[in-house]
Amino acid sequence: MKRLIRYSILVVLASAMAACATSRQPVVYVYPTRGQGVEQVSRDQAECQAWAKQQTGFEPAMDTAKGAAVGAAVGALGGAAAGAAVGAATGSPGKGAAIGAVAGGLGGAGVGAAVGYAKSKDGYDQAYAACMSAHGYAAATQGIERPQIAGPPPPPPPPVAVAPPPVIMQTPPQLVVVPGMPVYYAPGGNFNYFVYGGRNYLFHNGAWFYAAAYNGPWTYIALEHVPQPVLAVPVQYYRVPPGHSKSGWCPPGLAKQGRC
Repeated sequence: MKRLIRYSILVVLASAMAACATSRQPVVYVYPTRGQGVEQVSRDQAECQAWAKQQTGFEPAMDTAKGAAVGAAVGALGGAAAGAAVGAATGSPGKGAAIGAVAGGLGGAGVGAAVGYAKSKDGYDQAYAACMSAHGYAAATQGIERPQIAGPPPPPPPPVAVAPPPVIMQTPPQLVVVPGMPVYYAPGGNFNYFVYGGRNYLFHNGAWFYAAAYNGPWTYIALEHVPQPVLAVPVQYYRVPPGHSKSGWCPPGLAKQGRC
């Protein structure tokens, strides 16, 4: 009965140490946003893995093995001490120390592997995610912390005295989603109109405006308070080229139509 008790204690300690190790390993999730096939995904993954190794000097398999070896040595020492204490309580400190060294080595190996991940794999994952993003994938790194759920857009700041744009929409415009983005635009209009997070945004004469309804009233909003997804919309989804509006110059044809 005493032998069963001390074995159980050491196994629980080793299991807990190993569990702490495995729970800290970060994960990178990627999703092909351009319709890449399986073969293309495999090629891109291999290329980005090699690039991440080059940038960080981290070799996942080798560095984890090194961490496991160090952790096993440290764990064996700690396990021997714990085992001796258990053995003393049951009348056999020498045997308890030997058993503790074995159990501590197992648990320490798991912890050592986790140390390798915690010190250098984060950088490797970040480099890999950046490379995959550049290849047209949505990449996200998940480590110890739970991913935060995005909330609604923050309320706009107090309005600034800027002349609002003219009322240009009498009926709700037809909206189309910008590919790969949570933003809608109006392809049939002659204005830079976007919808994001339940709010309407208009880019007119080099300034941004927002409104609760499609037909206004429009209120000026400073550039730093425009939601990032709206600012990230590619130029081809603007009905009036942003460069013309920002510079204050408009091609004659567009100026006659009131599109700048």
